Amino acid sequence: MLLANNHMVILAVRRLSETFNAARERFNALHHGNKIARPVDEARTVIEVTDNGSYTLVGISGGFDMTSEPQFAASTNALLRKGHRDYIVDLEGVTYLDGRALGSLMTFFKAVNGQGGTIRIVTSNAFYRRLFSITGIDRVITLYASRAQAETALRHHQRTTAKE
Repeated sequence: MLLANNHMVILAVRRLSETFNAARERFNALHHGNKIARPVDEARTVIEVTDNGSYTLVGISGGFDMTSEPQFAASTNALLRKGHRDYIVDLEGVTYLDGRALGSLMTFFKAVNGQGGTIRIVTSNAFYRRLFSITGIDRVITLYASRAQAETALRHHQRTTAKE
């Protein structure tokens, strides 16, 4: 009986080890060797910037990760140099988001905040909202489920700060 239980434990440990190794290989391939490519639609990133007068809309679609972060940084740095203050970053079209993207959003937030501006992030994706919660980003940048909600909150903020 003891030998049979040991054999079951050994089999369970082997299966767990195989699962762990497969997950580690996938992680390494995605983040270090890119042997397992993401689908084409995730690899293509489009960053659209629209000046809406009272705020600037930065819409991102496709993958937002280490490959697209330099494009995002260049776009937002140019906006900051032009003196734009209030932003809505729309992530509704984002198909993939990684830690580098989150770091880039925080760097952008710090620069905007340092110039007295604001950022609002639009995403209805439950997984992305969870990432923002786990990392604490949602405590410094307000998340909205829709662009309309973000625009309404921004207009309210601008009215109340204009009165002061």
